[in-house]
Amino acid sequence: GILVITCRHVDIEDPHVRADLRQRWADGRMLIKNISYKDAMLEDRSFVLELKGYLKRLADFDTEKMDPVQIREWLGNGYGEEGMQACRFDAARSIEETRETLLPMLHWFRHNYPYYHQACFQCGNSTTVRVGNTRSSAEEREHISGRTEVVYCEHCNSFSRFARYSSLAKILEVGKGRCGEYSTTFYHLMRSLGYQTRWVVDWTDHVWVEVQVQGEWMHIDPCEAAFNDKRMYIGWGKKHTYVMAFSYDGLEDVTAEYADDMAEVAKRRDLTQEDVTKALTEAQ
Repeated sequence: GILVITCRHVDIEDPHVRADLRQRWADGRMLIKNISYKDAMLEDRSFVLELKGYLKRLADFDTEKMDPVQIREWLGNGYGEEGMQACRFDAARSIEETRETLLPMLHWFRHNYPYYHQACFQCGNSTTVRVGNTRSSAEEREHISGRTEVVYCEHCNSFSRFARYSSLAKILEVGKGRCGEYSTTFYHLMRSLGYQTRWVVDWTDHVWVEVQVQGEWMHIDPCEAAFNDKRMYIGWGKKHTYVMAFSYDGLEDVTAEYADDMAEVAKRRDLTQEDVTKALTEAQ
């Protein structure tokens, strides 16, 4: 088909404009670029609503069609049955022993499920042009995708659609992802291996998981094959504002575990600590 794109400037602070944009998005008649859905269209952009949205996404994980047995079977088939069994939770295993056990599996995953850097799906050309985000198609939404990135390849004159799936089965089938897809994968995987697991969201655009070992929460970033390297993001130049851990037991502000200087974090935040604490309570 032919993709026709036009653009015009609008005042997104006008509630009528935002309502029109939401309708266009719902109809699949809009692409957005260099701005988030929240900033462009949501009526309520409050911190509490954001927290509730992430809690809902966590609850949506329960709709996953792959059960723990199937997830372990997938890992056993790819990584090896012996390796899979070794990765299962062992309450007697120390933190360092857990690191030595899980790191090879993390490196295996990163090699076999690489980070998607916007390459063309048709010819593999890596120098594509990002067109923008649109609402996922009906077929894509069947696999729990709310938005789809569209990229254009000048080399073969084609468009590629990178749907941001939350269905584990579909993520593993596609074999392409970023931190959203792979944190979802490891949330399910580590739970299937017997670990108490929580999903961690960094407001400066990153997501990972934590697992509990010897009563402590260990950081796992599958995109980086990293285990309990919580300060690694400081080296990225991250200017943290909020880092929140979501689990069935609730949510927790874990920013101090990852940020370099909480005094600087407080300056960047648009809420006081009292307001953050109040929002956490209200969201749950």
